Amino acid sequence: MIAGEVIAGDIRAAMASGQKGLMELVLAAQAGTTSEFAAVVNEWMATAQDPRFKRTYDTLTYLPMQEVLRYLRANGFRTYISSGGSVEFMRPFTERVYGIPPEQVVGTRQKPLYEVKDQQGVLVLQPQIEHVNDGAGKPVGIEVLIGRRPIAAFGNSDGDLAMVQYTTTGAGSTAGHDRAP
Repeated sequence: MIAGEVIAGDIRAAMASGQKGLMELVLAAQAGTTSEFAAVVNEWMATAQDPRFKRTYDTLTYLPMQEVLRYLRANGFRTYISSGGSVEFMRPFTERVYGIPPEQVVGTRQKPLYEVKDQQGVLVLQPQIEHVNDGAGKPVGIEVLIGRRPIAAFGNSDGDLAMVQYTTTGAGSTAGHDRAP
């Protein structure tokens, strides 16, 4: 198991495990209940700093995108984030950082399992991926969470291409059509 190799300090063996080993390590790091993991993320966001800028990551967002989000919301639009990253990682801070509530975050999802612990119902993150929200997975994640085709999409990587294609093509698309404001 890759986590054991990392704990033992065998970085060479960990690196040799490739993408599969990295995924195993990420899943192990995100083990526990959803609320426990959210607390870890919030603590990290409050203290971790970018080594180059010496500032917390929540202060280093792309200002033009923040402005677009504010403009859209001010004009009656509901905004979402669709990330290839972990939804369990994104949800604890998206409202504070982007003004987007947790229920409007689409991301890669770890499989949760409902359990009762100490007489409390909790969701426990399993070491399995339920959905990869990248590339062709983005339109799937959007459909599952939102249930409708977006009317605008913005991206910052080639993993966003399918989402932009989904947004600008197909039934109901306004791409390529003149439309009065």
